[in-house]
Amino acid sequence: LLNEYDSEMTFSLPQGQGIRGLRSSFNRYYHDRRWRLTLCKL
Repeated sequence: LLNEYDSEMTFSLPQGQGIRGLRSSFNRYYHDRRWRLTLCKL
């Protein structure tokens, strides 16, 4: 996960890695999203 509900999202892509996928889920209670990345080697 890139973040938790009601928190800042900070992420640095590791050298030699690329983003393969990105998805999120929304929570109605928090009115916020949690994000998840899938990485791959370049």
